[in-house]
Amino acid sequence: MKQKPVVPAALVVLLLGGCGGGVPSCAHSDVRHRVHELSNTEITRQLFVNLLAQRAGAYPASVLGRVPVETWKSKPPTAQELGVANFSYDVSDVLAILAEAEKQSRDAAPALQSTRTVEEGEHTARCGGDLVFANGRRLAITYSVARSDDGGLHVKVNGL
Repeated sequence: MKQKPVVPAALVVLLLGGCGGGVPSCAHSDVRHRVHELSNTEITRQLFVNLLAQRAGAYPASVLGRVPVETWKSKPPTAQELGVANFSYDVSDVLAILAEAEKQSRDAAPALQSTRTVEEGEHTARCGGDLVFANGRRLAITYSVARSDDGGLHVKVNGL
């Protein structure tokens, strides 16, 4: 009786099994860390826009709030670069407001808890969790995770 070759089939399974790296779990520490980073960035941005609106009005807040927080820190735009001519602002005032927003965000201390897998596919996972703040309030969020082509993580957070 002739034996069927088993080694080539096993080799194919091993080779194909290594492709893509798989989807990390919703509770994986790298995923949780990225959700925390993205959440903090968005919370800081929202606080920044709200503080701008309180101090400068809704229109300036809508214009100034379009500029990413990191841009304000590295190279604040001029009013001309923003394409607005009907109001002016002092960059140092805007940076002071940004510093206050960052402090409030740190003080809020959101922590991701109660992570759960909503749906897991071949290439992505949809997840849920709660951001729990220092004052005890909870905010239900959803997030998706996928492995990028270069092997990194792609995480998108919704509900902030």
